[in-house]
Amino acid sequence: MMNTQKITETLHIPCYTICMIERFQTGKLMWTNLKNPTEAEITEIVHALDIPITLTSDLIAPVPRNYAHESNGVIKIAVDFPVVKRIDAKQPYELKFIIMKAALVTVQYEEMEAIDRFKKQFEVLTTLGKTSKKMTGAHLFFALMNELYNTSGTKLDYVESNLSDIEAQIFKDNERQMVVEIAKTTKRLIAYRHTLKAHE
Repeated sequence: MMNTQKITETLHIPCYTICMIERFQTGKLMWTNLKNPTEAEITEIVHALDIPITLTSDLIAPVPRNYAHESNGVIKIAVDFPVVKRIDAKQPYELKFIIMKAALVTVQYEEMEAIDRFKKQFEVLTTLGKTSKKMTGAHLFFALMNELYNTSGTKLDYVESNLSDIEAQIFKDNERQMVVEIAKTTKRLIAYRHTLKAHE
């Protein structure tokens, strides 16, 4: 049995958590975020939002490509975002979006700082009454993508810091030990470039 918990009653934007489903609403616009969804959770969202069944076949797991599809006025997009700091992550982080006039559905398979930050921003703006009544799922999608790109850009600061550390070690006559670190950093930069380039 799934438990529904109302997080707060004071916000203009009710936030409900049902298992791995998070719902955020402002006016008639609903944002639903799914984390590692089960088939039952996907079925629930598909029926609740009347999503075309042709757009739901691969929501349960990541796919190894970026793409965009449209069906009956609903757009589905899958994109990868580069991983820089985590050395245990072998693949980019994938996000899927289902964009509708009055709804946005996001599907994530890893914890992502940018999404958590966007949730807080969205709550604050809605609480302050600064979201437009004409806001659509597409507006929300572009706002979230902007946050994701900004976060991806700041990850390069981490790489730059690594390069500075490597340079300092080289000047301390530790060139041989730094060869492996240079190779790792180069690999991360190449993966970063390839991942974002695929968004084109």
